[in-house]
Amino acid sequence: MLLGTVYINPCSSSRSEAEISQMFSHMQHNVSEALSDSQHILQVGDFNAHLDNLPDHFPEGHVAMLSRFPELGTTRLGQYKGRANTAGRCLREIALETPLILTTGRGKGDNGQPTFFGYNPPFNPSRTEHILMSTALFMCCKQISVLHEFDLVD
Repeated sequence: MLLGTVYINPCSSSRSEAEISQMFSHMQHNVSEALSDSQHILQVGDFNAHLDNLPDHFPEGHVAMLSRFPELGTTRLGQYKGRANTAGRCLREIALETPLILTTGRGKGDNGQPTFFGYNPPFNPSRTEHILMSTALFMCCKQISVLHEFDLVD
């Protein structure tokens, strides 16, 4: 099994949308290379990616995956309000172009819960952390938990 962790800075005056797209392009290339070493891949992290709740439109090569997991072809669970950003569109593209499943809002305990609540009031909760996993791992996965309160000392 290959485990990858990711942090991608958000789009800002010092990081353009083109640079964000380039980072995701490199990540997709790395995922494709990793798939030649292992069919079990788990990629987690803070992608600073905001998704929308539109159904994913998978290419024809994903027919077997969609028949096994029909929920992937439905509207993503969660309160996204059509706020997809460049990182969110790129992350979703990786899931559509590789055999990895973007688990956000796809059940098994992941109902699109927010993972970021803002720094200053008024808080605007959002989901920026995501998980991509191979179909084999998704089949084995029983529960995805989004924890909001925990003690780092434990």
